[in-house]
Order: sequence, then C-alpha cells, then structure tokens
Amino acid sequence: MFKYLFAIFFCLLYHDSGAQSNRIDTIPFTLDKLLLVFKGTVNGVEADFAFDTGAGLTVSNSKADLAFSIQEKGGKRGIKDANQNTSKLQNIVFNDLGVGSHHITNVKGVSTDMPYLYCANLVLLGQNFINKFNWKIDFDQNLIFLSETPFTQTDQMQVWPIFYRGNRPYINFKLNNTNYSNCLIDMGFNGVFDIHIANPDGKLILVEKKKLNQINPYMTASMGLHGLNKATEKNNFLLDSVRFTNVAYHKVLASMSESAETKLGIKFFRDFSSIMILNHSESKYYLLPRKIPEPYISLLDARVSMKEGKFTVSDIFTGSNSTASPLKIGDEILSINGKIPADFKDDCDFLLWMYQYKNSELTIKKTDGTEVLIKRSSLLI
Repeated sequence: MFKYLFAIFFCLLYHDSGAQSNRIDTIPFTLDKLLLVFKGTVNGVEADFAFDTGAGLTVSNSKADLAFSIQEKGGKRGIKDANQNTSKLQNIVFNDLGVGSHHITNVKGVSTDMPYLYCANLVLLGQNFINKFNWKIDFDQNLIFLSETPFTQTDQMQVWPIFYRGNRPYINFKLNNTNYSNCLIDMGFNGVFDIHIANPDGKLILVEKKKLNQINPYMTASMGLHGLNKATEKNNFLLDSVRFTNVAYHKVLASMSESAETKLGIKFFRDFSSIMILNHSESKYYLLPRKIPEPYISLLDARVSMKEGKFTVSDIFTGSNSTASPLKIGDEILSINGKIPADFKDDCDFLLWMYQYKNSELTIKKTDGTEVLIKRSSLLI
C-alpha cells in the first residue's frame, strides 16, 4: 500500500513539476517609450523593464537602486556604450528579477544614470536574464509570451540561427555577394539597421546612393551611457536588398555613421515581422514575415536638447530640402511650440517630451525672434 501511494505521489509530483516548467506567461508591452517596455519585478517590487538583447548585463540607475534596494557589489567594470565609448560602471547585484512567474535570483548587473533610462524610469533587462528563457513577441497584439520551454514555430516562419559574442546574439548577413558574421541583434536599439562605417560593401552602396541623390544626410548626436555624444555625420538610405540567413529583405532603412556598430534594432523586427520567437534553448530565432512591411516614418528635420535651463539644437537633417536649413548644431533656441525651458519641470521632463514627440511639425523660435517651422521632409526614394 505504501509503495502504491508513493508511486501516485511521485507521479503527481512529476506531473506538477512538468506543468510548472511548461508554464507560459502572457504580458502586455508598449513601444510608446521608443523601447519594448513591460512590467516585471525587481527585488519583489513592480518595475518597468526595457527589453535589450544587445546588453550583456541588466542595467539599473541611481533612482532604481534606491527604489528597489539594489546593493553595490564589488568595484567597477568597463562597458562599451552605443557610441563605442568605454566607461567604468558600478557593479551591482539584483537579489531577484522577475517577469510574470519566472524569476532569477542573485543576478549581476551594473548601474549608471544613462539619461533616457533614468528619465523614463526604466531598468534595462539584459541578456543575463533574457537568454535564460524563451520569448514570443506579437507585434500586432502588443503581447510578449515567456516560457522555459521552446515555442512552436510554423512553416511560414523564417529561421535565424544565432550565435553569441560576449553573451550577445549575432546573425550572419549578406550585402551584395559578400557574407558577414558581425550583425548584433540589438532590441534595445530604437532603429532599423546600422552598418559599421568600415563595412566595404556598405561603403560602396553609400557611394552609389549618393550619386543617385538617394541618401538622407544628418548631423546627429546619438545617446550614450552618459548623455548625448558630439554631433557627427550620419547617412540614411534604403538598401535595395540585404540577406539574413539567405532570406532577402528589401527596402530596409540603413544608417552609417562613425559610432555605429553593425546591428538590427527593434524597428526592423516590428516593421518586417508580425511575430518573433526567441528560442534561446535552441539558439534559434523565428520571424513570421509581414505581407507588407510597416511604412517608413521620416524624422523631424531638427531635434533640440535641454541642459542647464537652455534649449540647443542637437540634430539637423542637412539635405537640400531641409526645413532646418536656418539652424546649425549648437544654436541656442528661445522656444519650441511656444514652450520655454521654464515650462518643463527639469531636463528629464523635456528629454522625454522631445524623444517621444509624434507630431508632423515643430515650431522653433530663434534668439533673434525668427520662427522656423520644422517638418518631416526627409523622404527616401
């Protein structure tokens, strides 16, 4: 009798354990803050996570450290940011990180007050949590699914075998007829496809696009760990074709600049796929392609930053049809849409307003009283 009861108990225990390992959590997400953001917990307290496959470690900031009682552990480590600058960041440890019912304890991380993450009150969820699980992202329903077991793919999905460098996922790609193996899948990058300026085929394509007047030139200050970098030249253009694991994608918005490493951002996956599966236990990603890719939305011809109570121009579209031609980088601005610096609570309040601005026009008043109507005029052929 005892053996019989023990056998039943063992079977129930095994069944329950299997059910737990196969559980799937369903979590809504938003792209309103430019990144893929959803709710989770840090040390048992609700937090907003920004999903970042391009970050090897999870990243906190001083505001989050205080709110979630995150402790420093050890010294500092060198981390390279999006501008390819290396900084020493404080090592920390998360006692518990959770998304839905899935948790990991004693997770290593770093802390830095990267302006956008600090201002948006986001914890950057990195690969040391992400790759412990499997994920399914539905871009149409704005839902993310999380499981310990792999998600089932369909025959319509494209298979992307991934490999790792420094705990970050990479994919092979082909430009013209040349194979490359250095494309980072960086879902914490709010862009489409950045190509390293030293890529030989990228440089050839850029030269041809310039001859055909099919580029959008910018002077732009990209956001790094410690704020905006010095404005440098950046060129956007549409790739006629690029292949990832022998699948051709057409009319892909590409960018080349001095600071860009070769990487795919969240907008690529949102624009070209309706569902994305990240089966880390198989080292494979799967994309369900859209029948019609999402349309390209051009940037404003100028963007402004605020520091120490002053507005200054930080980004300019320098094309011949730019509505920002009366401006130059570093110009001090009196007002934007009638708002002066004092109308914003602080630098954070303005940064979020500017980065999340969605209207098609922006009115800038210069210090001489001249008003400039900024539009989204950077159209690609």
